[in-house]
Amino acid sequence: MLRRSEIKLFGAMALVLVLSLALVTPALAIDPREGNDVRINATEVINDDLYVAATTFTLDGTVKGDVVAVGETITINGTVEGGLLAAGRTIIINGTIKGTARVAGAAITLGEG
Repeated sequence: MLRRSEIKLFGAMALVLVLSLALVTPALAIDPREGNDVRINATEVINDDLYVAATTFTLDGTVKGDVVAVGETITINGTVEGGLLAAGRTIIINGTIKGTARVAGAAITLGEG
């Protein structure tokens, strides 16, 4: 059974995702991904904004746009040429975020870079 704090966390993540989708201009292209385990390999380059809803999300490649991610564990090892909006239990940023990073999580780890 979910604890009250977990219910609040998942509610907050859902709210962030809904608000971010509501603010997107219809003319922009997006690349939506969802599932239990979503991984962007090191050789993959995404030329759009990336929206992810997954239990585990790992970005090793490059996104030439913004990343909006909601999940249990979010790991950014690659490059985000736009901004990052992420909500999850654990967020690990070891890669490069060229825009603004807005994150909400129970445990947030930032790499040296």
